[in-house]
Amino acid sequence: MDAPLTLAAAGRFLVKTWDDESVVYDLLSGDTHLLEPLASAVTRLLAEGARSREEVTRRIILEFDLTAESVSEPIATTLTHLQRIGMVVAAPLETR
Repeated sequence: MDAPLTLAAAGRFLVKTWDDESVVYDLLSGDTHLLEPLASAVTRLLAEGARSREEVTRRIILEFDLTAESVSEPIATTLTHLQRIGMVVAAPLETR
C-alpha cells in the first residue's frame, strides 16, 4: 500500500468552486489552476482526511458509480498533477 496523501497546509491555497469545478490560487507561487471535476472530487476527499491512492480511487468509483478500469489512470494522473502544483502532499506520520 502506498503512503497516504493529504492536502497541503491550510492557508496556502484559495479555492473557489462552481458546481463541480474549482479555481485554485496558490498564495506562495502566485499561480492559478483550474481543477476539473475529477480533481475537485479528489481534493474534497483529501480535505476529509489523509487517504492512499487506492482509497481515493475506491471512493471515487463508489461516489460516481464508475469502474476501476475507467478511472484508475485518470486518478493517478490527477494526483500526480496535484502533487506537482503542491496542493497534495504526503501525509505527516502522525496522521497515518
